[in-house]
Amino acid sequence: MKKFIIKLHITLIFAAGLLGFVPSITQTAMAGACLGEVTILTISPWYHGLCESGTNDVQFDAKNPAATLGKIGINLLSIALQVTGYISVGFVIWGGFKYILAAGDSGKLASAKSIIQNALIGLLIALSAVAILNVIQSIV
Repeated sequence: MKKFIIKLHITLIFAAGLLGFVPSITQTAMAGACLGEVTILTISPWYHGLCESGTNDVQFDAKNPAATLGKIGINLLSIALQVTGYISVGFVIWGGFKYILAAGDSGKLASAKSIIQNALIGLLIALSAVAILNVIQSIV
């Protein structure tokens, strides 16, 4: 149990350190929001940042399509990583409930610990992907 708690603390500290990278991907993808743009659970639409200022017209730059497609790609990746984060948190909560309801059964406790550990690993991978994307984005 002590090893699990130590691993959990190390994982959370590492994840908290990676959270410093998260705002830069969000700010990059949020250049120009469309009028009346709706976000669901902080998830912006795929076309976020492509509207001409003050309008709802999505602009595709024919002279530089790579920039527009890159912005769409960043938006889609941001959506995928946010959904991954929500799913990971859901699995941590589910594993916590299973841990509480295990009632001392060693098999159920091991299953719950495994769920929590795997969810935290998934969350760590998602946060690492954000960090790697931001490094690549700053180079290019």
